[in-house]
Parts: sequence; C-alpha cells; structure tokens
Amino acid sequence: MSTVIGPCAVCALPATGHHYNVPACHGCKSFFRRSTLDNLQYPGCRLGEKCFDGVGQGERPKRCKSCRLKKCWEVGMIPQVRELRGNEEKNPEMAVVRLPDVKLIEKTRQITQTLQNLLHLDQKLIQLRASAYNPVRFPTINEIMLQPVVFHLSDKFEPMPGWPISEQQFMQQQKLLTEITFAYEDGWQTLEPGSVHDPNLVNTKDWMAFDWLLAANYVKTFPFYHTFIESDKRALIRGTIVSLASLTLLFISYQNKQADLQFPDGTCFSGNNLKEIMEFVLAVELDENFLAMFHKNTKFNAIEPLIRYNVTTEEYVFVKALVVCNPALDLTDAARECVQKYQNIYGLALLQICLINHGKRDGPARFGSLLSYVMAMIRYQGGFIELLVNLRMCARNRIGVSRKMLEDDIFFDKYAELH
Repeated sequence: MSTVIGPCAVCALPATGHHYNVPACHGCKSFFRRSTLDNLQYPGCRLGEKCFDGVGQGERPKRCKSCRLKKCWEVGMIPQVRELRGNEEKNPEMAVVRLPDVKLIEKTRQITQTLQNLLHLDQKLIQLRASAYNPVRFPTINEIMLQPVVFHLSDKFEPMPGWPISEQQFMQQQKLLTEITFAYEDGWQTLEPGSVHDPNLVNTKDWMAFDWLLAANYVKTFPFYHTFIESDKRALIRGTIVSLASLTLLFISYQNKQADLQFPDGTCFSGNNLKEIMEFVLAVELDENFLAMFHKNTKFNAIEPLIRYNVTTEEYVFVKALVVCNPALDLTDAARECVQKYQNIYGLALLQICLINHGKRDGPARFGSLLSYVMAMIRYQGGFIELLVNLRMCARNRIGVSRKMLEDDIFFDKYAELH
C-alpha cells in the first residue's frame, strides 16, 4: 500500500515524495533542481507576483517560472538537502535524499524568514508611497520617535488619483503644495474642503520630505531599535534617513527601467530638466554646474551600479538593511555592538543568497560588489545633504516651517540641544 504524502507545497498537486526538504511533485522537484543547478534567471512576473497565491489542491497555477521559483524558496526548499552521488547525475531518479546538518536547515529557514519580513516591509513602504496619504506638516525626528510606525496606513488609503502627471502639472502642483503648506501654518481655517488651499486638490507630494518620513519609520521597524536609548535611536535615524530615502527612489526608478530619478507620480528628474523644475518650484536661480555635478554623481555612483549588477529585489532589501546597520554612526558602545551583530546577520544572509543564485565561483564576487554599493550609498548621504544645504540657503523662504525643522534635525547635530 502506498503512503499518502499530501499535496505539493509549491503547486498543491499530489506530491511524489519529500524533495529538497518539502513534500513536492515530480514537476516542481525537477524545476527547482534545474533552476538552482543551472543558476537560471527568469523574466519578472507580469501579474504582480501573485501567480501562486491561493492555489488550491488539484488546481494548477499559472505557468510563471519567476513566481514558481519564488514559491519554491518561500515553502522552504533547500538545494543542499538533495545530493547526487556516483552515476546518479546521469539518472537523477536514482538520487538519494540525504539531510544535511540540522543547523544548516535552520539557518536557511531563518534567512528565508528574514527575507520575507524585509520584502513585506518594503512592499508596505512602496504601497504607502503611492497612496493618497499626503501630510501637509512633517514631524521632526524627535516627534517621529514618539509616534507609531505609519506603514499600517498603507491599507487605509487608496492609490493617489490622476497619476501619472506631466512635468508641467508637477511644477504647478508643487507650487500649489507650497502655498497650501504656508496656509496650513497660518491657520487650519484656510484648509477647508473646496477652498483654494484644499489639500485634496493636490495629487503630488513633497517627495523629499515624504520619503524622509518613510525612511525614518523604516528604521523604527528593526528589532534592535526599541532596545536603544533615545540618543541612539535619534543617531540611527539621522545617520541613515537620507541614504534610505535615496535608495528607495533609486531602486524603484531602476525597476521601472529609468536611467534617471522617477517618482510615483510619473515625474522624472534628469540632467536636462533638473535645473528647470527646481528653479520653478523654489523660485530662485540655481548654480547649473553644482546641479550638473550632483546629477552626474547620482547617475554614475548610485543608479548605474544597480543596472550594471542587475540587482534583484531580494538583494536590494538586504542592501537597505545593511545601510541601517552601520556601526560607524555616532552610537554608544552598547548600541554599536548591537548594530554590528545585526550587520553580520544581514551580511551573512546576503552572502548566502549570492552563493545560491550565483554559485561558489561567482557568488563571493557578487557579494563584494553589493557591499561596495552599500558603502557608496552611505557616502552618498553626505553629498546629498551638501546639495540640500545649498538649496536651503537659496530658497529658505520657499520651504515650510515643518520642513525646515525636519531638515535642521537631519543636517545639524546639535538641533535637539539648541531648540
């Protein structure tokens, strides 16, 4: 009498045995073997990466290789569990399944869970970024530290209507947004629905401040953050907020196959229009050479490495985590030791992903390239702040009070003591 194993953990069809650590059918077993042994790269899903969601027993999912491989990793398939011996490579059906060290299985499961947590968090951030959530006033870092994490709002707000908008619409909307910000700071009564300063009339955002807000909340989700004293929490947010916000913008632009910066409302900042847009919004004349140098630095040091390395979403979320885990920040010894610990955890997880996807020969070099990009993004924060300080000097009267206070919080170390 044959033993009933149950459904395949990947596609829910009847499983033929335990393969690669999970119950799996012959098709999914062979697919995972080919994908991992040959290091196959599949085109991204065109249906929102949901092809294998909610697949019932006996119901065959869509034929999407990208989602199928992703599902294999999610259910816990482990390449090392199944090893080929002798002439079994010529006849894979004769292969003997041998479990590796229990610690290896547990380590792989932990990496998978960590990856899923980071992917879920980033999805919430992207969803909120594209939503109609559009605060007029931005909190300072000290206020953000006291407030709940905002990512739960991603399920409460619909997508922003009317996107994409044209470059001309963006400039006009940014001008209106500035007027609404000043009206808000003059008094609530000017923001009534239907008034000339109704925030609902705006379908763009103060992207710089908004992305800073999301980046600061992103830092607050890390498990070690809540163990820190207030000064370490503040130092961690201050030291990473600009790099994280920039990295989110850069990667989404890269995913959308843009060689320049693209915002969710469809607006692109390129070397050709950067000066024109910023001068219109800020109502000042800007140094063309300085902007050109900043754009060149952004393109060659921040965007092109993503394209050159063909960075995956999985690698990107670990790069972001490593930007947060920077022990060179101005932290106490206890906090620095904790950050170093998590830097090792995320670093080893990223190395494991590089080895799985690129093999023992190319994986370490891939890992080294990604670490170099982490350091480039940490350095990028300094150059970006230099640009912002210069803009601040040129257009102080075009920036709302709450935005100025948030900038002061990021730019100047002694803000908390001076105010």
